[in-house]
Amino acid sequence: MQSSREPVHRCFYGITFPHAVNVAVSGLIANLERHDHGAVRWTPPANLHLTLRFLGELERRRFSEARQVMIDATLPPPFTLGFGPTNAFPSLRKPRVLVLDLEGRADTSLNALQALQTLTESFARALGLEPEERSFRPHLTLGRVRRGEGLSLGLRKVLETMTVDIPDAKVDQLLLIESKMSREGAKYRIVEKRKLRVRRRS
Repeated sequence: MQSSREPVHRCFYGITFPHAVNVAVSGLIANLERHDHGAVRWTPPANLHLTLRFLGELERRRFSEARQVMIDATLPPPFTLGFGPTNAFPSLRKPRVLVLDLEGRADTSLNALQALQTLTESFARALGLEPEERSFRPHLTLGRVRRGEGLSLGLRKVLETMTVDIPDAKVDQLLLIESKMSREGAKYRIVEKRKLRVRRRS
């Protein structure tokens, strides 16, 4: 007997990075992985991204609306992000998620990133979703610590002391990304994209 439950789409608004950034971050992950004893589930290169607003599982109508509000919106201009040190949530002492912090290369970049994230929050509200309770902390996820596992001393030391050399990333588009789970992990599909453009003065 087939289920009559309507299909849902697990998705989020986010941004991805240029090829050079993905190559550099993948190299950094490979370096960290050499010090791991299997405690971390590392992010595949194809999944590197910055989540602006996670939407969760949307039924078909809301999923279509998530695309439409994005198409109709006036977006901020492009901006440039830099990569800070390796870090962890909630902390390096008790890590659950290993990350690279992201930072603007100028006040205008920080303002543009915040404006874009605020805009995606307004999209979520328009879809009838509850407000996001957690404050926005821009980051790129390197890996997630498996439940019940702890980091090796070697990996913890590398995370605390390593120098990060990742090229800056120009952000010039907003994406709606669908995430489908499989035995190999999450598979991402870009559903909609909008270019960030400098608005001309009239």
